[in-house]
Amino acid sequence: MANITTPVFTASTPEIFASFPDSRRFDPALKGPDPAKMKAFNESKGQKQFAKRVFEPANGVKGLNDEELKAKPDAFAFDEPRKRVASAPVAPYVISLGRRLGESAATKQ
Repeated sequence: MANITTPVFTASTPEIFASFPDSRRFDPALKGPDPAKMKAFNESKGQKQFAKRVFEPANGVKGLNDEELKAKPDAFAFDEPRKRVASAPVAPYVISLGRRLGESAATKQ
């Protein structure tokens, strides 16, 4: 399983979407983005929307019992994903960051 950790943001209108870069623009005097502008963008409606990311392998979730886990090498959690990605194509999928009642958390393509 691979995860590209690009910043994700959503907006309810094109105007809000277009204002996002300005809220993150580097301010030389502050040596970084202006926290007040970021806060104004992030909390413009006075509320926050938290999201939970769910990642599942395209071929299903498979667990290991205690005996199987003990038989694996110490670096299993690091080496195994690399081997899998190298030996099979990565399956794309879309993650829903907020859903309506009845919609699934991840819609696989």
